[in-house]
Amino acid sequence: MASDLYLHERPPSRIVCLCGIVASGLAIIALRLVEPTFAGQSLSVHSAIDDIAIHGVFDATSHLLTAFMVAIALRSLKLPIPVWAVLFGGLILDVGHVMTILEVTDPITGSSRNGTHSVVVVMLIALIGILDRRHANVWTGIALGALSHLWRDMGTGTVPLTWPIMSDVWGITYAGYMFGLLSVTLVALLGGGALLDIGSDAPTDTTSDSTSTHSKQIDASTR
Repeated sequence: MASDLYLHERPPSRIVCLCGIVASGLAIIALRLVEPTFAGQSLSVHSAIDDIAIHGVFDATSHLLTAFMVAIALRSLKLPIPVWAVLFGGLILDVGHVMTILEVTDPITGSSRNGTHSVVVVMLIALIGILDRRHANVWTGIALGALSHLWRDMGTGTVPLTWPIMSDVWGITYAGYMFGLLSVTLVALLGGGALLDIGSDAPTDTTSDSTSTHSKQIDASTR
């Protein structure tokens, strides 16, 4: 039912989506510029309070903005995926930080993240969507938000993407993270939107309808 309502909901205009993506991208960069001043004062003492301050303020906000850019791109493609589901997915993997603070788990060697930051976890979330088909659009949004989470964390450090299959950690540059994020969201917005416009403007084939109508008229005249 929720999916049907979402399908008939009019997506925001392309200009609004573009402004949202650009504004979110600029906000992420601004947070990055401000973060070292604050974080540099706390990194010398590794404590639970420091983790909450850094990840709770800067990291979580940037994750939400990253997921929001993905959500805007998805809405521009007229996909019935709730924005809130993508935003929730953008934060859900950070339950691993809470587990580390509570000393339930330890970070993977070479990373500050534990096994929650893995593609395997994202695949499990997507699998729930296959099983729970009624809410598949919600689970898909959460999975995509979780993928955006992994992408950002790779740009700010390293991530055990293939855990528990392998314990290798993966990372990219911050510039690579921003370039990939902007590229994917803008291509989806502009390129995907243009393809949707072409499809909606394509002329419909009325030949079969007119032929059927003409046949009915002939049958009626011969009776």
